[in-house]
Amino acid sequence: MAGAGQALATFAADICHAHVAIRLLINVLGCLEATSFGFLGLPQLSPIVQQPPAALEQALQRLGRNIRTARLRRRWRLEDVAERMGVSRFTVADVERGKPGTSMAAYLGALWVLGLLDQLEAVADPDRDREGKALEAARRPGQAPRRHRFDDDF
Repeated sequence: MAGAGQALATFAADICHAHVAIRLLINVLGCLEATSFGFLGLPQLSPIVQQPPAALEQALQRLGRNIRTARLRRRWRLEDVAERMGVSRFTVADVERGKPGTSMAAYLGALWVLGLLDQLEAVADPDRDREGKALEAARRPGQAPRRHRFDDDF
């Protein structure tokens, strides 16, 4: 029964990729309204996915390359990682290409399968957020705010 479940998961992932391919065609053609295909149930792509800032695009591509390097060093095929993640090989390929529309769960899943998830511990660590700490300190009052009396005489 596990084989049938894996086949179903792979089929579902392939369907998702077909939806992404249709969305890409719509965007490339540019002559069709995306809403014309509403009956397909395709989600609207957010601007950050359609045209990510250069820094974001570079970071995703770097992460994808790092994941690919880790996979190749282990001599694993795309299919090996995909099977361990429970996704299709197309999803793993998208991760390795650093595609912005690929879910964060797919990136984290690849890191988990490769034994690299613990390296994310420092990402967005509040203790390393200098700017956030400075802003918080600037807002912190020297003393407690005074209590305001409300006039309830209407």
